[in-house]
Amino acid sequence: GGWQADGKGASIWDTFCHQQGRVFGDQNGDVSCNSCQLWDQDLACVRQLGLTHYRLSFSWARLLPDGSTGTVNPKVLQQGDHDDLLACNVSPMVTLYHFDLPQALQDQGGWAWPGIAGLFDSYAKFCFHMFGDRVWLWITINEPQVCAKLGHEDGLHAPGGKEPGLAAYLVGHNMLRAHAKAWRSYHSLYRAHSPYITENGFSQTGPVQTEDEQRAGFYRDTIAEVAKAIKEDGVDVRGYFAWSLMDNFEWADGYSVRFGLFHVDFADPKLPRTLYRSGREYAKITSTYKRDQRKEKI
Repeated sequence: GGWQADGKGASIWDTFCHQQGRVFGDQNGDVSCNSCQLWDQDLACVRQLGLTHYRLSFSWARLLPDGSTGTVNPKVLQQGDHDDLLACNVSPMVTLYHFDLPQALQDQGGWAWPGIAGLFDSYAKFCFHMFGDRVWLWITINEPQVCAKLGHEDGLHAPGGKEPGLAAYLVGHNMLRAHAKAWRSYHSLYRAHSPYITENGFSQTGPVQTEDEQRAGFYRDTIAEVAKAIKEDGVDVRGYFAWSLMDNFEWADGYSVRFGLFHVDFADPKLPRTLYRSGREYAKITSTYKRDQRKEKI
């Protein structure tokens, strides 16, 4: 949501969505869940589930409209989603790049351009400097293989390139370079953190089923296996993040695919959030985990 609000620059997904035939039903992410204006409702959902951590993504084009640290958006720096989470004893995990490259950088060659790695590192260092005292868990680039192949070889994701045999490798290479630079910058300031499962879930399609037993069972079974890996095999998994808190804009699939623990009614201008059965089950799991943790400390 808020794709043009508060000084945000255009991203490649803004451009892609507004081209006919790119997204299911010609839908777009202009409003989506509208978390820009409904953040208090999102925070209530986080608290209702009893979460200890919450993963969110920064928009590069919202923080730095043209992609460079020479054009900082002061309005965004005044927002404090991560501060609100900390006030609720919820630790934020921030993804620096989640598919939405500033269009200004795409116009210079995007991820196929070697210079992008240095600009990403500058963006990352800017975020570490501005938010590093409150955000301790970071992800550099979300699903780089998806961006590289679907966005630059298959033409199914932004920026919509179709260059088989070359572009995906150039993009993947530069994403790895960008990740390495940001990783080194972070580790020159802070320490490494332990393994987390940062995105796991599966979708619902077709008519909405709020009593989604299959998805509820998926979470029960999956988290039980993660617990076994920790307790029986000694795997040092520090956290598990379900994808996702709410139904949202799922890229080229638009709103036809639903991953949320909360259903969002996109046909209603108020965008009400309704807890799925899978969400209720997930809340029970987090409650049990917290109870077990308290027992271990006694």
